[in-house]
Amino acid sequence: MKSKRRWIYYLLLIPICFEVALLVLGYRRYTPIDYTITSSPAYCLSPDANFGFALNPGEFEVTINKKLTYSVAHTKDSLREIPFALSDSATRKIYLLGCSYTYGMGVNDDENFPALIQKAMPNTKVKNLGVPGLGTVQSYLQLQKMILENDIPTTVILNYADFHDMRNALTPFYRENLKIGFERSSNEVKLIMKSSRIPYIEKVNDDFVLSYCKWNDLYENWTFRSVFASVNFLQAKSDLSQDESIPKKEITFYLVEEMKKLCEENDIQFIITGITQTNDTQATLKEFAKMGIQILDISVDLSLEKYNNMPYDSHPNRLTHSIWAERVLEVIKDKR
Repeated sequence: MKSKRRWIYYLLLIPICFEVALLVLGYRRYTPIDYTITSSPAYCLSPDANFGFALNPGEFEVTINKKLTYSVAHTKDSLREIPFALSDSATRKIYLLGCSYTYGMGVNDDENFPALIQKAMPNTKVKNLGVPGLGTVQSYLQLQKMILENDIPTTVILNYADFHDMRNALTPFYRENLKIGFERSSNEVKLIMKSSRIPYIEKVNDDFVLSYCKWNDLYENWTFRSVFASVNFLQAKSDLSQDESIPKKEITFYLVEEMKKLCEENDIQFIITGITQTNDTQATLKEFAKMGIQILDISVDLSLEKYNNMPYDSHPNRLTHSIWAERVLEVIKDKR
């Protein structure tokens, strides 16, 4: 009987000691970073069963963290409106693919770099297909869609950053940031995203397979993660282990190779820009170049406040967008 009580005592003591040890080492319970996005009218973003996210048509005033406000307009085709855009009859068409950086989160319609490219090239049709939350996998699907619909551009510019790798593979780290982060950003996101499906690529044996994850299946915190440092520590370690087992970079190279093939088959000029100065992004650009793809490093040091919207938001500001536009124009203006 004493032996049994001793074991019960040990079983109760071990997790307590583990919790205390983690607290001494500086680990804490799970506390998500506050980040709010609101729009007037509501629902500037909408769920999408093919791409995960889409842009609701209309005009919106968007506010980030209750301080940074900017104006956006979305077309009936779920694209960010370009104020200087021509009709679709223009013979030269340049389509830009990417995430919130391409979309221009934090800057007005006439300040993001696709719009500035359009302004400098009045005889060319420029489309901004960037949407917050997208990765290369959605860019690949967008390229497929435009070709199927016979909307063939002259030039496709894929704007790449290394954090797209985890989006393409839908790693646990990205699942956590996506679901919990988006749902904490505003109440409207939690309400509308239930019908969303997030596309991603899995490597099954030697094959790359396109899969989809429903919004409600994306990610859940373990019970008591927000209470105990030990639970937060164990879930973070579990997520990291899974992340490291996923061939993220292979998946990105697969997607880019498929995009290259589609562009070659349809006589589309394919350019990849690097939009962050991380070592990973720079190294990946070199690999893209080895694949025979035209690359262009347009990055600036986004950790510097002169290039971002801090202290309210870390997205590129209008100065960065103007630099990006200038660097892209050096390559594409008056070409083809």
